[in-house]
Amino acid sequence: MTKWEYCEAIWQPHQVVVTFFRTDGHHTAQTVDAVSWPMAMARLGRDGWELASLAVSPTGIHEYFFYFKRPLPQ
Repeated sequence: MTKWEYCEAIWQPHQVVVTFFRTDGHHTAQTVDAVSWPMAMARLGRDGWELASLAVSPTGIHEYFFYFKRPLPQ
């Protein structure tokens, strides 16, 4: 059975915060400028991350949630 690791990106008009969740319960976050988001997303794809879901903020503000996954090394 495939085991996965996950990453979340929260896009806002001026910045994107990308959080990587580790299997040990810790996480790391990186902030990129919103205009650099297409390049950052390409880098995630190159690193094996697959977009699993996208959600619009339920509060109605201009904010999007991207959820990525990739298989854990065996």
